[in-house]
Amino acid sequence: MDSDVELKCHFRFLSLSDVQAEKLKSACKEVDFGRHFKTQKVTASIELSEAVIPTLVEFVKLNSVPQTETDIFISILSKYESRIVDIPEFINKAIISLGSKLVFSFTCSV
Repeated sequence: MDSDVELKCHFRFLSLSDVQAEKLKSACKEVDFGRHFKTQKVTASIELSEAVIPTLVEFVKLNSVPQTETDIFISILSKYESRIVDIPEFINKAIISLGSKLVFSFTCSV
């Protein structure tokens, strides 16, 4: 990818119980927790890679996390207003495996 384009991909839990959040801490080493500004529910974000997909699939299944309470967030930061960016293949695998919707953010930093 061009050096003038920054791509970040995260899997997000939009609403976790406190028990689920504790279990997620054990399942994933690198996880950032927060609170949803409207609902005040626990949220979590994990940098998405091919290696973490099986762990996420297992966690979602074992903890009965609804697909509607997750998403895959892709953020692109570029110096250009128009750019073609190849999304990594593992994102497609994650969408198929987890059934989560895709949320996309594009920011131009002129």
